[in-house]
Amino acid sequence: NRGTSYELYIGILDAVNAAYNEIYSERVGISVEEWLTLDRDDDIQADMYTRGRFGIPRAISIAEPD
Repeated sequence: NRGTSYELYIGILDAVNAAYNEIYSERVGISVEEWLTLDRDDDIQADMYTRGRFGIPRAISIAEPD
């Protein structure tokens, strides 16, 4: 425990995830709401998803510190 409250931790994690979603959606020219509802079983939407994330993987570690 490094003294950070759980509420602050979750708030920051949510902000980081929101930033990723904003970047991904902007890269393919759609809104964040549209990004979040992409159907990856649909070939066109799956392509948009892949293009949006290309080169910017979401790599967030939520491992507990020692």
